Amino acid sequence: MNKNKDNNDQTQQEEVPEVESEQTEDVTAELIERLNDLKKKSEEESKRADDMTAVATRLRADFDNYRKRTNESIAKERDAGRVEVLEKIIPMLDVVEQAISMIKDESVKSGVVMIREQIGALLKAFGVEEVDASGEFDPKVHEAIMRLPCEKPEQAGTVQSVFQKGYTIGGRLIRPARVVVYND
Repeated sequence: MNKNKDNNDQTQQEEVPEVESEQTEDVTAELIERLNDLKKKSEEESKRADDMTAVATRLRADFDNYRKRTNESIAKERDAGRVEVLEKIIPMLDVVEQAISMIKDESVKSGVVMIREQIGALLKAFGVEEVDASGEFDPKVHEAIMRLPCEKPEQAGTVQSVFQKGYTIGGRLIRPARVVVYND
């Protein structure tokens, strides 16, 4: 009986490993399949994260561009408003200078000269500069209101006198200098 029992035990032992081997293979196959599914999901999520990062980067760049355009637009509008105001002040300076040439009383004249200097300082504070109206005629900054015959050939194309001063702001012409020019 002992022999039979030992045989039975051996048979059971041999069968048990086979059952365990089949179960292990099934579990291993399931785990491999699950691992593959998790890898696939991980790749999909990684791709999705990359896509979201790309979208966020584009949105950040778009917003930075929008902010820059807005700041540039604000600066342009501010400059345009400043130029518009200065264009209104410059004719007042012309009137003050005409008044100075007409005033006979020196004490009144000195008061008006101080007003002209304050207006000039205000214009200078905003970057307004007077156009140089001497020398060669430059159609970019001068406007010829009259032409005179020249007596000397070297005078041809030069400014004879200034009728009205011209002004620039930051290199931009606000008003051309109106000048009398010797003919070529």
